[in-house]
Amino acid sequence: MFLNRFAYRRVAAFSLAFMLGVAMLAGCSQTASNPKVDPSKFALYEHPIEMRFHFATDKPTEGYMKVTDPDGRTAYVEPIPLLTEQDVQSAMAQRDTQDRPCVMVTFKDAAGARLKAITADSIGEKMAIFVDDELVSCPKIMSAIGSRAQISGDFTEERAQEIASLLNTHPNR
Repeated sequence: MFLNRFAYRRVAAFSLAFMLGVAMLAGCSQTASNPKVDPSKFALYEHPIEMRFHFATDKPTEGYMKVTDPDGRTAYVEPIPLLTEQDVQSAMAQRDTQDRPCVMVTFKDAAGARLKAITADSIGEKMAIFVDDELVSCPKIMSAIGSRAQISGDFTEERAQEIASLLNTHPNR
């Protein structure tokens, strides 16, 4: 667990250094006739989106990470993800049954079969869904999840479209 935190901090520090470098280069290369480029938007597309699905529980469990879900409730998350963005075949921004923006994800065949088998044995447990290290949802597994999953969170329509677009253009696909 310490190694995971250390690795995340190292990646975060590298990402920050990269973004600062991009910002400095963007500022240095501007001429009066060129429009100003927002380096934060440019850096966003240089860094592929990260998505992870983890088992979670309401009870403190040894080796699990303590997180707070979007509704302010505490959850404990298994550190090893079940699936990541590399398991995604495609993603599409949609609206859920309550007309809120969401992302519908279709997994590759092997990942979908693995997810179905895992969740069939885990009905009643929770699954934490992270997008770029932010916990966006921590729903209870009500039935087996197959090759498609809906990611709902406090997304704007633009953010849902951005997540879907970046998942579709992930370099490991």
